[in-house]
Amino acid sequence: MLEAEISELKRERKQWMLPTRKDWRSTFGWAKNAPDFDRAMDAGEEYRREQTFEKENDAAA
Repeated sequence: MLEAEISELKRERKQWMLPTRKDWRSTFGWAKNAPDFDRAMDAGEEYRREQTFEKENDAAA
């Protein structure tokens, strides 16, 4: 009887526990061999290369 109550309490506790946050290391390498990610990184790099101090100041004015 006591064992059944303990099991029930453990089940209920699991139901109300907050989900644990994933460790950032679990996502490490998710974009490996992902052509879309590589294209996005290349486009960002190209954009940064094209930006100059003058372009940034003209856009702000």
